[in-house]
Formats: sequence, structure tokens, C-alpha cells
Amino acid sequence: MTRIFGTHLFDSRDFRLMRIVFLAFLVVSASAISALAAQPLKITEKTKTYSIKGQTAAQFAASMTSRGPYSRQLRRRVWASATRSLSFRMNYRRTSGSCTNRGARVDMDIVYRMPRLASKSGVPRSQLRKWQRMYAILLTHERVHGRYYKQLARQVHKALARKRTAKNCSDIDRWAKALVKKMSAANVRKNLRFETRDRPNFRKMRRIYQGT
Repeated sequence: MTRIFGTHLFDSRDFRLMRIVFLAFLVVSASAISALAAQPLKITEKTKTYSIKGQTAAQFAASMTSRGPYSRQLRRRVWASATRSLSFRMNYRRTSGSCTNRGARVDMDIVYRMPRLASKSGVPRSQLRKWQRMYAILLTHERVHGRYYKQLARQVHKALARKRTAKNCSDIDRWAKALVKKMSAANVRKNLRFETRDRPNFRKMRRIYQGT
């Protein structure tokens, strides 16, 4: 069967093919729109390492103590860390005499700093097993901090999406900065409470490298 559209002839098979292509275009378009809608919240995670040396678990511990990243909160070097950098940019709709926020772009960059054994040469297998257990405890601990940071990013993004109208956009900026500061402080307290709750794992770590 032949269908006539204007001055062009289409076979029915061509028509079915066009329908498939058109439906595929709609799916791709919907996906693109969804991607654009999700774009205002961006979370990135990176892992950086520092080298340590040693032949025993006790030496690994000593090397991490002297070479580990510096914690501003604890004011000393630590064996591993998870740090965050949160930024946001408000979107506005300006009208005569008023300004309304239309959500915000929120970026959360999380960096994990973990120890890396420079060389396994000459390290007894029993000590390597201890090292693997020590590393696993550290990684699990820092990933919890990372999870809390991601929660903060989502909470901030949701909070800044609330519709708010003011006379000037600068008023909305001040509101947003105060809100993010408050939420960030709450997140710091949440992470510090976790440090206290996780002390049993610190004691477990101590038993590993002290051999008790």
C-alpha cells in the first residue's frame, strides 16, 4: 500500500520507520530535559593519596601520624580525611519592584585523603593483612563523612528551591547565605557526633597495630 503526503510518496514500511524514529526522538528529548532538570545539583567525589612506609603495623601507624593530612577542626594531623567544598548560585526572576528566586545551582566537591603503602616489598604477609584491616576501617569511617556531606548538598538544594519573593535580589542572597551557613553548621555537629560514636573502631585500630 502507498500513502501520499503532499508531493512525496511513502511506502507503509517507511511510515512505520518514521514513527519509530519520531518516538525515539521523543525519548531522547525527554532524557535531555530530565538531565537539564537534574543539572542544578552536582556532587563530585575524588580520592587523593599520600605515601607511607613501614614493615609492620606499628610502623604504618607511626608513618601515618607524621605524614597524614592536617585537620583544621582537630588541629592536628590525622590518618585519613574527608573534606568538602560547598558552593551555590541563585537563579532569579526579576520583575518591576520585586525579585523571586527560581532555585539554585549547588555544587559539592568531596575529597578523600587516604594513605597508600609505598612498597609492599619485604612486608610480611601477616603485616599486610593488618594493613588491609587498618585501611578498611579508615575508608569506612571517611565514607560516612562523605555520605553526610552528600546529604547536606541535597538538603541545601531542596531548601534553596523554595519560592521566595523580596523587593531586591540582594535580600534573597542574604537569606540564602544565612540558611546555608546554618545548615552547614548543623552538618559539622553531625560529623563530630559521628566521631564520638565511632570510637570503638578507633580502639579496634589500636589493637591491630599494637598487637593486643
